[in-house]
Amino acid sequence: MQNLSVLNLEGCPVTASCFDTLSVLVSLLYLNLSRCNLSDDGCEKLSKLGNLKVLNLGFNDISDACLIHLKGLTNLESLNLDSCRIGDNGLVHLTGLQNLKCLELSDTEVGSNGLRYLS
Repeated sequence: MQNLSVLNLEGCPVTASCFDTLSVLVSLLYLNLSRCNLSDDGCEKLSKLGNLKVLNLGFNDISDACLIHLKGLTNLESLNLDSCRIGDNGLVHLTGLQNLKCLELSDTEVGSNGLRYLS
């Protein structure tokens, strides 16, 4: 399955140890981990998925600490962080994502101070 490019695990019980398996799927372009009851544990493994164009982490218990591991995903075009514990300071880690076209931040702690990182 090394050539797998799309993986939708929405609502599946993904644990921190599952990230070890996910991190070897380097051909992934689309990964949906929405509603998987994720925390910040294991987020560092996401940094190995450098080909990702779409990443959905919405409706999980991740925080700003997870976002530091996304800053190297420079091919990312769409990132969904809806209903996550993301605040203003977390957005600084996304400033280098020059290909990002869609950023979903509904029901987060992001306010006007965080939006300055997007300009």
